[in-house]
Amino acid sequence: MENILSKNKINLVMIFSFTSLLIISAYFIHNALYDYAVETNLEKSKQLRKEIMLTRDYLSNIAPKVTITDNTISPFAVTPAFVTSHITSEMSKNEKIYIKQTSLDYRNPANKPDKFEAEILKKYKIGKIKGEYYELNKFQGKDSLRYTYPIYVKQQCLACHGKPYVDVDEKTYKLLIQNYGDVAFNYKLNDLRGMLSIAIDIELIDSTVSKLDKNIFILFVVFITFAIILLYVENKFVYQPKLKKIELLNSTLSYRVKKEIEKNRQKEHILVEQSKLAQMGEMMNMIAHQWRQPLNVISTQMVHLKLKKELDTLSNENIEQVIEIVSTKTQELSKIIDDFMKFNQPGAVTKFKIKQAVENTHNIIHKQMENKEIVLDISDIDENLEVVHNQKAIEHVLLNLVVNSRDAFEENPNIKNPKIQIKSCIEDDQIVLKVIDNAGGIPNDIINKIFNPYFTTKDSGKGTGIGLYMSKKMVEEIKGSKLTVKVDGNTTTFSIIFTKK
Repeated sequence: MENILSKNKINLVMIFSFTSLLIISAYFIHNALYDYAVETNLEKSKQLRKEIMLTRDYLSNIAPKVTITDNTISPFAVTPAFVTSHITSEMSKNEKIYIKQTSLDYRNPANKPDKFEAEILKKYKIGKIKGEYYELNKFQGKDSLRYTYPIYVKQQCLACHGKPYVDVDEKTYKLLIQNYGDVAFNYKLNDLRGMLSIAIDIELIDSTVSKLDKNIFILFVVFITFAIILLYVENKFVYQPKLKKIELLNSTLSYRVKKEIEKNRQKEHILVEQSKLAQMGEMMNMIAHQWRQPLNVISTQMVHLKLKKELDTLSNENIEQVIEIVSTKTQELSKIIDDFMKFNQPGAVTKFKIKQAVENTHNIIHKQMENKEIVLDISDIDENLEVVHNQKAIEHVLLNLVVNSRDAFEENPNIKNPKIQIKSCIEDDQIVLKVIDNAGGIPNDIINKIFNPYFTTKDSGKGTGIGLYMSKKMVEEIKGSKLTVKVDGNTTTFSIIFTKK
């Protein structure tokens, strides 16, 4: 009984001390919550920017290829500037969020920059600021979170805004002259075109903090209530039958150990399934990239055939030509599916040539790399090198490493001559397959964490943090094999090391 009373006193002291600590910390927590609220709304700005820029990139790719036959629709209805201007205009109808595209060289009065935007544009132009930028600043007389992101001239832009009759075809040139005059040409690749500007009313941040403060207060009340109830329950139902419960726990220890092992297996299974889902998404994206060109060709031929028929100029020769082209492109589509199906077949531990695994991976992703203007070099592979491992597992690891490099280039768009090289060599009597990129390197403070499950540096919604963990696990399932990483300046090298047989 004396031990129970002593224990209760200790519990009361601990509860009182902890509650006092929480109350004293509330002031500091409030300040931290404000910073968190700013960060939350900053993430909202980033997400809006990401959606708008993805729309621009998509339209940049398809706009030069689209022909609008309805005379009531503007020929520029699918261009990035036209569509995203309307999107940002609709989004800005929310009185708490303001979005627009702006430029120092604006043609639409609605795109005229305000004082803050003009200053930031000048800093982008001289290179003082690169990439996204944000600060707390006034907007329309209200405290706001101001977020900006630069828009540079890309290769796709030159199809409409490059040198007339060199980059820009005659039809497009005449349309632009008709609509904008002689001011929309001779853009240069990677020059600053303008920027995306987002302003979020600080009231959103204040309301977020108020909600969080309220939640913290409720948490304090719940904790104190729970602690009192727990103390009562512990006194009445725990300490009295204490010895009996200890004996029961000892008798069920074996069962609990087995249960924990099963839990760990389930967690591992969840990681595997998450990895499969993430790679499935990548696969769908790659199929889309490889299908786009054949489908565009087929669509164009069908339109061409229909036009010939409507003009009554359709001949058997025209039909045969279209049939031949469509047949060829259909076979390409079928081959793409075959390549992806073969890539996803289950594998087993066998002896195989490294070059074959690299080429299989290259077939899957090279089109996407070309579209993103990233060089994927596999020329330095010794065709005679053989290793013993699961070939399909190595192909999936290679794919994941290349995809990570691709994402790194997207996060660092100013890198010149982006390149990913896959090469083989023999080091210290071991066969090594290296994936090397110049995407900016991995910071030293996180390089030891990148193989941890759920660790990711990617933006929210883009990375799961399990790709490298599963890659290392797949490689090292075979004794003697390793997956390592090394950073030298802007260059990152992942090495798959095989024991030489």
